[in-house]
Amino acid sequence: MGVPTSPRASNKGRTPSLVVWIGLLIMLSTITTTAAQQSDIGPFRLTDVSGTMAVRYLLDEQIRGQSGGDDVFQTRPTIEEELFIRTQSYVYHPGFLNMDIGAGGLFLQEQFDSNIGDNNSSSALFNMAANLNFLSLKDYPFTLYYQRSHPSVSTSLAGRFLVRQTRYGLEASLREPLSPVLMTLEAFRVDTQGSGFDTSIDDIIDEATFSVQKSYRADDKITLTQRLSNRDSKSGSPDLPIQQTISTINTTDIDARNSFGDEGQFKLVQQATYSDQQTTQDFSTDVQDTRYYGNLTWSHSEQTRSFYRYQIQNNRRPGISSRTQAVQIGASHFPELNKTIDGDVHFNRDENEGFDKELAGIRGSVTYTRPFDFGSVQFGAGLSYDRTDQKSVVDFVSVFDENIVLNGITPVVLRNSFVISSSVIVRNIPQTQVFVEGMDYRLVTVGDVTSIERLVGGNIADGQTVLVSYDYRAGGTMNFDTAGQSYSINTRVFDYFNIYLLARDTKNRLRSGTPTTPLNSVRNYQAGLRVDYPLSNNWQVGGELIYTNQDEDIAPFTRDSIDAYVQVSLPWLSVFRATAHKETVDNKASTEDVDMVQYRVALTTRPWGRFSLSVDADYLEDTGGSLRRLRRGQNLSLEWRYRQMRFVMRGQHVFESQGVVEREQTIVKAELSRVF
Repeated sequence: MGVPTSPRASNKGRTPSLVVWIGLLIMLSTITTTAAQQSDIGPFRLTDVSGTMAVRYLLDEQIRGQSGGDDVFQTRPTIEEELFIRTQSYVYHPGFLNMDIGAGGLFLQEQFDSNIGDNNSSSALFNMAANLNFLSLKDYPFTLYYQRSHPSVSTSLAGRFLVRQTRYGLEASLREPLSPVLMTLEAFRVDTQGSGFDTSIDDIIDEATFSVQKSYRADDKITLTQRLSNRDSKSGSPDLPIQQTISTINTTDIDARNSFGDEGQFKLVQQATYSDQQTTQDFSTDVQDTRYYGNLTWSHSEQTRSFYRYQIQNNRRPGISSRTQAVQIGASHFPELNKTIDGDVHFNRDENEGFDKELAGIRGSVTYTRPFDFGSVQFGAGLSYDRTDQKSVVDFVSVFDENIVLNGITPVVLRNSFVISSSVIVRNIPQTQVFVEGMDYRLVTVGDVTSIERLVGGNIADGQTVLVSYDYRAGGTMNFDTAGQSYSINTRVFDYFNIYLLARDTKNRLRSGTPTTPLNSVRNYQAGLRVDYPLSNNWQVGGELIYTNQDEDIAPFTRDSIDAYVQVSLPWLSVFRATAHKETVDNKASTEDVDMVQYRVALTTRPWGRFSLSVDADYLEDTGGSLRRLRRGQNLSLEWRYRQMRFVMRGQHVFESQGVVEREQTIVKAELSRVF
């Protein structure tokens, strides 16, 4: 018994398929567009072949330990030999399909040596890159791409290692006049894997972005972008537990820019964003975030300008929501070249669960510059008045995922005052692991200010961005006024010397309520001298001396700061610069003082046209706090070119210590390559 056939199936042999029709239409449209370029038509043409040969040397060496104790060391030298050949070609016509395809081998020889053992390995890796660009001359071009590479990535200011990265996706657009708006689409996947001493990377990112843009009138434009991103991560420090985290973020962005008026004197910028983030981690909750920002500027005349700003942010988590609003209206007036008057009125409101804070105020300032025969003097004055109305039925307010960057061993101040130290949680960006206080970082509290300091022997890499969540004291229910005034005098002599005096006084007056945290009135005085003096065409010296006395209710302090530098222009396009910094801070209510010295020397030179060299070294020591800080660093950068040959070398050595903990790292990267 035969299988019955439908009328569509029975006509299959006589009717061209849909794919054939589409192919014929594409070919006809391409022929129409390129009729004047018939000589470029061909079934396949190879237009160019190029390649790169390179030999690279990578060295990453780390030593950790304590003063007087046994050191833990790790050394990883790597030799890479790479050959990559790239071709450019097209099918039928460059406007139909042009291709950029390359492939090559990477031969890797790696050694690993440590105090617990050593290991050697060799491997042959394969790199490939392919870009297929279709219909680039039409109003509907699209590109398919694939890339397999093994780049040397930087995970911090010092840490580098080899990873395997696979990236593939597509890009497409629809242009005018075929579409009334410009539409673009990109979808891709990036798979990255690799590990070094400080960091292990195991990430898969899937992302799709659709954008619509419309330009109209003269300077008006509106853009709508929809982005869906999914990240599956098991990245983090290998010395801490890593929890796999899958996060999905759905984001909608609207950006509008408009000009109004006969002469375009009105400029309006508006930005709106909605994001919905879902994460598969117990300690990380789902987040919905909505933001809007609008800024209108009005140029009344060459002497007068005004601005009108409004922004709002809504943030929602399960059981927790917050809203922040800000309104600001201000103006600037320049009646003469040496006079400036500006001011604004502002209103801010923060709403959290059980906490509501409103601040409304006004601010104004005036500056006047008076020239004289051998310089000028500038006078400035400012006044401000704010009223704060705060209602709180909770003892603390929660902050989630505040981004901070921990460079070196310098403490970074958290955004809010009166932080509850026991509530601080520090995570990495993919939220796969939680860092440990006392091992990875320490908290430094001076008065109402809390800072985070990276610890040398910990798992936070130098220069790493971390997410900080914490609670801070709400302060109770109260209503108070804050009045501020500031005055300044800046005298400039012979264009080389600046002498300035600054005074600022901020006073709080409680109108009602009972605050649970003290109000902080501040009286600040600062005197300084700045010098930038050219001794000759090639020599320049300078520096700055600053004295600060801050008398406040919570954490008064005095600060002395001295900076000096010398810069010399030498033969062979060489520049030498040496700087020195000395800073002393005496915190009256804390033992966490500052007694720091810092030096840096740098030389850049180009003795020949094909050769360039830069060398610098720095030194920092702070003995004022409870934990002595010391850092020494040296950097070398060398580059040589001759025709198609290129040699590059980068070297860095860093020594850091805090208390008795020490860490030393050496990074060397050299590459000899030739393009053919």
